[in-house]
Amino acid sequence: MTDRSLGDIIRTRRLQLGWTQGELAERVGKSQRWVSNLELGSVGQSRIATLKALANALSLDIEDLIIAAGQATSESRAKAVAEATPDYDEHALPPHLRASFLRVGELSPENQKKLETYLNDLFDLEDFQNSKRSRDK
Repeated sequence: MTDRSLGDIIRTRRLQLGWTQGELAERVGKSQRWVSNLELGSVGQSRIATLKALANALSLDIEDLIIAAGQATSESRAKAVAEATPDYDEHALPPHLRASFLRVGELSPENQKKLETYLNDLFDLEDFQNSKRSRDK
């Protein structure tokens, strides 16, 4: 692994696969704007689960992404971080949210897209606030 930034690694691999930022965004459950910001280095520290989604979508090693994201300084540490972070568990949602999300299919395609955009923006804001808090410490 070279000393390239996370954004450079993601952009290079995305282009190798012939994908647009929007196509990658769909595969990892993020917005196109988030992918653009990630590639430009304007996204704060990413969650390990997000890095795992990127690694899976792009067929990259999660350990390399963890190191490039600055969340570990060695491959052994990156592997430990990746293994210690559980993948998404649908049952981790509180019951009232799970019930609401089960009804998403009842929404029109237009409203489903609005909900997706809203949620992506909300998660992007949360990521930004978390990265700001970690920088302020």
